[in-house]
Amino acid sequence: MARAPAALIWINAAGAAIMNSRGVERFDQEFQTIMHGDVVILHRKPGMTQMAIGTHVPRASLSEQFVDLLDQQERLCDQLEAVADELPNGVCWLRCDRLASSLGLAVRKAHRFEEERIFPLLSKGANADDGIVQSIARLEWEHMEDESYADEIAEAISMRRLQTLETSRSEGLGYMLRGFFESMRRHIAFERECVLPRLIASETGPTHV
Repeated sequence: MARAPAALIWINAAGAAIMNSRGVERFDQEFQTIMHGDVVILHRKPGMTQMAIGTHVPRASLSEQFVDLLDQQERLCDQLEAVADELPNGVCWLRCDRLASSLGLAVRKAHRFEEERIFPLLSKGANADDGIVQSIARLEWEHMEDESYADEIAEAISMRRLQTLETSRSEGLGYMLRGFFESMRRHIAFERECVLPRLIASETGPTHV
């Protein structure tokens, strides 16, 4: 008999970590997880109060992991839009510096997941007339462009650069940010509309992978 999705909630002064059938939703950065099959173990980091350890949860499907990564990228876009809106005088340098340090890694993590786990699966057995082959080639090209652009954005919004940013140049940075996150949002929207349905079909259809 299939187990019902389990949930674990741990709360302390720093925030909450919720464990559910789709994995861990992080509200703070002061815990770590280790996967052992379908067992997720939470370990407290130094200085943390004791937390519950160990719960059984179903392994997230490939499509669920994909949706989570798309959601994460959309949140990055929202954060970049907030920075663009706050220029030139309302920007929080520390928040921008944290965003700058995580942007490139987050974008590359999502892209490698798609290129190594999703695109090969969808390309398998596709014929030359299937539009998905051309779409994947275009998405991979956009990945390279976005990663390069993300590095430029990260450098531009680092605390070191923002502290010396002249007011007259803030408009140019705003355009740069908007160009990046608007392009990312179009990319994400296409993947939700065209890639995700095919991935779900591969999981639920007769040729389940």
